[in-house]
Amino acid sequence: EVFMYELKVSGMSCPSCASSLTYALRSIDPKVEVTVDITNQTVRVKSNKTQEALTSIVAEAGYPVINAKRIA
Repeated sequence: EVFMYELKVSGMSCPSCASSLTYALRSIDPKVEVTVDITNQTVRVKSNKTQEALTSIVAEAGYPVINAKRIA
């Protein structure tokens, strides 16, 4: 089952950060859909992985997750 999550992250300040984050998420789900908003430091992720798995890989990539919620 696929869900949409919104993650509020810290430390994401440039397009390179967004690319790194997308690459990290694709490492656990090659079909993931990622939308990054650098200004608001939010990441929308559509994936079949759990919220815990997604927040863990984002944190491991160097972007601490401040808040995470399922939105669809």
